[in-house]
Amino acid sequence: MVEDAEGRTVSTPIYHEREIPVHQANARLIAAAPELLEALQALYEHCAMVHRRWGDGDNTREADAAIAQARAAITKATL
Repeated sequence: MVEDAEGRTVSTPIYHEREIPVHQANARLIAAAPELLEALQALYEHCAMVHRRWGDGDNTREADAAIAQARAAITKATL
């Protein structure tokens, strides 16, 4: 059984013994998803702001791609 930050059960997996580590890792990821999304949203906002102000350096293309990837993940998680 995996619980979220508030102690609510988010997963009670049923699986074969050899699959236990994978299922436990997946359950922990599901339980952490709200906090991961919140952290990504904060990081996205900060990075996008920094990039808008000082984004004329050598890494503009990479920064644009990373910011777009974060935005896409946030959108997918919040639809």
